[in-house]
Amino acid sequence: MKIYKIIAFIIGIATVLFSQFILCAPDETMVCRGDFEWLSSPVGLMGVITTLVIFILFFLKDEIFTVWLKFFGGFLVLYFILVALAPAYTSDWIFPLTKETVSIIWSVVFLLISVILILYKSFKLRKNKD
Repeated sequence: MKIYKIIAFIIGIATVLFSQFILCAPDETMVCRGDFEWLSSPVGLMGVITTLVIFILFFLKDEIFTVWLKFFGGFLVLYFILVALAPAYTSDWIFPLTKETVSIIWSVVFLLISVILILYKSFKLRKNKD
């Protein structure tokens, strides 16, 4: 199971690099100018958070990784559906709900749920062990 964790970690790093250098296509001043600029931020942000969570999971039991991986698959689909449905621009200055704000909010939600899930499963496995 360790090989799956290593592969997932490499995919996470590759996703971050892909979002910053392929989707974004920065110009000479390193400003994002690509055709997929709207997709670069959500993919990059989720890639960074996923890579951090997988790094933590690397040191934990395989059962925790398996449970988290099932959660991740479902959440990833929901995440990209919500980002795709969000408007690219808005005229609301009080709470501008754009693709970027949706991706930030749901990335934080993903991180919180991941940490809670990891802690819950860790304590549950430890309790069953005793």
